[in-house]
Amino acid sequence: RARAQALRAMQPELKLIVIDYLQIVSAENPRAPMHEQIAAISGQLKRLAKDMQLPVVVLSQLNRASVERHSDGPPPRPTLTDMAGSDAIVKDADRVYALHRPRYYQPDNEAIPADLAEIIVLKCRNGIPGPVTVRWEASKTQFSPWPEGRPIAPTPSPQKAATGRRS
Repeated sequence: RARAQALRAMQPELKLIVIDYLQIVSAENPRAPMHEQIAAISGQLKRLAKDMQLPVVVLSQLNRASVERHSDGPPPRPTLTDMAGSDAIVKDADRVYALHRPRYYQPDNEAIPADLAEIIVLKCRNGIPGPVTVRWEASKTQFSPWPEGRPIAPTPSPQKAATGRRS
């Protein structure tokens, strides 16, 4: 909180706060169980966003449940239950997004485009959850719109092939 307020004082035009990796933020009570620490931090960040009237973007780790769901089937898609640490993250968040790159789980499956990625809207207050297909540009470490008309997967639905956007 103090860092954010100091930054705002130095940069009054501040429009966004990004916390890169929630699980390494220091908790007030480091002896508390991890899920309690994360719940406390999540609540503090929610209050910070409201007090400063700024969006706060928090990056967080997924637990291993999504990987464990992947046996011989299709690549697992992250869900809200895969959020590592605490249900409080999901409760406090206005929006939750997850990144998914199917080829990561099936590197030898050439039927899946190597640059295919999804930004999955897992939670969106006042909005619609669902996946958005994007292009992963590894050399630039960035996502960009999926090219119009480019097939997405081995047998895309006509809507996906036509729009290349939402599925």
